[in-house]
Amino acid sequence: MGRRKIIGLPGVVKRVGAFVLENRQENKQHRYKTDIVRQVAKDTGLTQREVLESLNGTLKQISSALSRGEVVVFPGFGSFYTRVRAASSARSFATGKRVEVPAMHMAGFRAGKLLKERVRARKTK
Repeated sequence: MGRRKIIGLPGVVKRVGAFVLENRQENKQHRYKTDIVRQVAKDTGLTQREVLESLNGTLKQISSALSRGEVVVFPGFGSFYTRVRAASSARSFATGKRVEVPAMHMAGFRAGKLLKERVRARKTK
């Protein structure tokens, strides 16, 4: 099976059966974990291994806190939190029948003041 690109909303990625349907905005730049690790190592003089271990430890602590229902706050950057998505009904693509989707906990992020200001200061094309 392969990948099939479908034109639709920008940034939408869905898995349908064996196909991955994706559509990304043209010229959209992505920063991956390895890019960030390299840059932080370069900026701080730490090794990439040290930065990676630190980043993985930080992500693990955030995940653990969220699983306990805690809010993780980085002043100026933002807050990670959990919320409960209400139960709802949806239609099955396979059968067309209505199915009940149970309530579930979801992770969320709320941007802080400094992050919002920095993003808004970016020049638009």
